[in-house]
Amino acid sequence: MSAPAHARPGDEDIAVLDERPRQSALPRSRPRHLWWWSVLLIVPYLVLGLSWVFSNPPGAAPDEGDHLVKALGVARFDIGTTYLGPPTGPSKAQSRNASIARVVKIPRALDPKGFHCFAFQSAVSAACLPSSDSGVTGTVARYTPMGAYPPFVYLPIGAAALTAPNPARAFYLGRLAVLAMSSGLLLLGVSYLLRWVGAAAVVGMVVAITPMAAFCFSILSTSGVELAGALAVSCVAAVALVRPQSVLSRSAHLTLAIAGSALVLSRQMGVVVCGVLVLLTLFAAGPGIVRRLLKEHRPTFFVAVIALLSSVAAITWWERSFDHPNQLGSPLDFGAWQGFLYDAPVTMETAVGKFGWLDTPLPTWAIIVWTTVAATLVGAALLLERWRSRTVILTLVAVTAVVSYVTYAVVFHPVSAFLQGRDVLALFIGVPVIAGVVLTSRLA
Repeated sequence: MSAPAHARPGDEDIAVLDERPRQSALPRSRPRHLWWWSVLLIVPYLVLGLSWVFSNPPGAAPDEGDHLVKALGVARFDIGTTYLGPPTGPSKAQSRNASIARVVKIPRALDPKGFHCFAFQSAVSAACLPSSDSGVTGTVARYTPMGAYPPFVYLPIGAAALTAPNPARAFYLGRLAVLAMSSGLLLLGVSYLLRWVGAAAVVGMVVAITPMAAFCFSILSTSGVELAGALAVSCVAAVALVRPQSVLSRSAHLTLAIAGSALVLSRQMGVVVCGVLVLLTLFAAGPGIVRRLLKEHRPTFFVAVIALLSSVAAITWWERSFDHPNQLGSPLDFGAWQGFLYDAPVTMETAVGKFGWLDTPLPTWAIIVWTTVAATLVGAALLLERWRSRTVILTLVAVTAVVSYVTYAVVFHPVSAFLQGRDVLALFIGVPVIAGVVLTSRLA
């Protein structure tokens, strides 16, 4: 018996109706198959990641050996002791590193000492790597400038690396752990897009995952988890623009709980990125949906709120307790403006693709093509969409620019270093994702 025409569907009916895929590329009668389609869409990134995991020499990524020391220590529930010695060199950057470094005890057999022999030297081959078959036992104290980095995501990385018999295998296993976590978050974001807006909307995600982002998914660092988490949270914000009722769904709440927590706990910048994206999601949904969300007391909504607040509390405690770098600058420093603008091309290049120890760049034409495609996608979305979509996209671009400058002025300019693109890519990665969703929805 059909319901009266004036009757309102219940929450469960709304969830069923709203979460059906809209594109014919997916099996509309079998939403459970969305996960299989999602897996197929991330397989290329998984294959690329696996090839990078095993083909890239151990230690051939920025500070990868220091990240391994940090991960091994955390996996042994040892965050280390404050480093009290002198800087390892005369530069300002080495002085800064000493101020946030910690000394960690790790298995001597997994000590990555000497595994950065080709750092910043693209002409030096991996033949300089030390032998990995020493057969030594016991522990050794090692210095790591990653001491102030949040330890939470390092735990599964270190747990995987601890099972290795030698440092080279430890690098590979740690990378696999990063790839597994990043792929899981990527799968979460892709499945959310397919569930709500269909396969065509994934075009924005394809543009958002630059070669550098894909590289970060497969190196021993927390950057890959940060980027994948930001991408999944961006999917929630993007869908809210074209289907505001999605914010009421269980899938949105669980995506925010899992991906948002991973993003917040990954790196110091994660809490800023997550906060900006969540606020933009609420703005995109509109005040009516937000009021309804607060009034209806949905259990999964409270799960998401508790998970995010707990993650923010954990990262705040860590930062206040252990992260006290020296030589910080000011955003009001005029010299910082000059340096920021001068280094902007390098920041962009390292966001698109510069591998190894930032000494192996993509060809210039590839960077130009990727940048042009991204600019075209975003420009088309700005031209064709309504004011709310334009506001979200332009706000995210503006916030990325402001946060990039402040980060450079406070952290990098005082030690004469440049801002790496991957340090702020988590903020910008949402721009093409959102542009792709709103543009393909309009064209459809």
